[in-house]
Amino acid sequence: MVYFLLLMGRDQTRFDLKPKEILMSQMVRLLFLIFVSIACAVETRAVTAPSKSAKNVQGSASAPVSHVGATTGPVKVTPVPMSPQELDTHIMPAGAPPDRRSVLSVVYNGYRRSSLEPCGCVSHKLGGINREAQVVERLKELSLPVVKLEAGGYIRDNALASENFRVASKHLLKALAALDYDVLNVGAPDALAGKSFLAENLGKHADRLVSANIVDPTSSAPLFSKYRIIEVKLGDGTQVRIGVTGVTRQRIGVSPQAPTFQVLDPLPAIKEVVKELQGNCDFIILLAYMNRETLRQTLEQLGPDPGIDVAIAGEFLGVFHQIDNVNGVRMVSGGFEGRHVGHLLLQMQNGKISQALNKLVDIEQTIPPHPDYSHFITDYLKELTDSQQPVN
Repeated sequence: MVYFLLLMGRDQTRFDLKPKEILMSQMVRLLFLIFVSIACAVETRAVTAPSKSAKNVQGSASAPVSHVGATTGPVKVTPVPMSPQELDTHIMPAGAPPDRRSVLSVVYNGYRRSSLEPCGCVSHKLGGINREAQVVERLKELSLPVVKLEAGGYIRDNALASENFRVASKHLLKALAALDYDVLNVGAPDALAGKSFLAENLGKHADRLVSANIVDPTSSAPLFSKYRIIEVKLGDGTQVRIGVTGVTRQRIGVSPQAPTFQVLDPLPAIKEVVKELQGNCDFIILLAYMNRETLRQTLEQLGPDPGIDVAIAGEFLGVFHQIDNVNGVRMVSGGFEGRHVGHLLLQMQNGKISQALNKLVDIEQTIPPHPDYSHFITDYLKELTDSQQPVN
């Protein structure tokens, strides 16, 4: 518009032109400017709005050539599954040694909250027990000895008060049993589901449940084994004995029923179990259903050299890949609702940990689902449908 006014004004300053000539000149310039404006608008539209044929070219990579031009909606892109080599890179911590004959893999998690399926996230979908199973099975294919640990919170708070979460919890426990988890620490939400519910759905793996500070409220007797000793054979033939114990925070979620258990102070419980384990195993792992900062404070209160080699926090506080050293204890933490799985790589020397590397692995949808574990998701969804309960 400014340019137009300047052009209009130029002729008015020429005193050699008659008024009629000035008017004709201005009309010619006005028509020219209108033509230029229309041409620019058409060109801009052509650049910013791809033509139908351009859209079809973009979609041609995922459609047969004979169908190019027939696309009427957005093209759904199917993620390309990871190759075994890509999966290895995805699940291995940075700096993993090429010679793994003296290496032990610890797969760990916590705070699953009865989740089997991928999350409902739009931007970055993660999770799925069948994809997590692929991670575990791949480590076995690499001939790595694997120890699988649950730090607690696999059952959602008051899950049995909802039919949906009760069904999800049941099938999750069956999946963890099929994955052959070595130890499942009983967190406060898990204990609220009841010992009988846990045992029924874990089947013969019910003896993998541990807790050093959950007791019967009347007799004060332990409701679960206080620890478990796992024997592992490394690639170089070395036998390693691992003592694993677990505790939960004392805070218990509100329950519609009176709890059938009591939670003791975790500090004296940890000290007592460590004394029992020392001399009977090569190193000790503590599973703690508490968040990372609470576990840090607990380890600090235990004092220097508490006799624990690795501590795993089960209650989610954030995504942390690093290993923190607290009074000589290597501390890590699990994921959130099955969207991640921890992979702790331990280099062993003379039965002791000489080096530790860690990675909290995202359960990406490009990880191929393991066919032997997909039925846990379909069985869960079928039972929900049959009971005519909406999925929350």
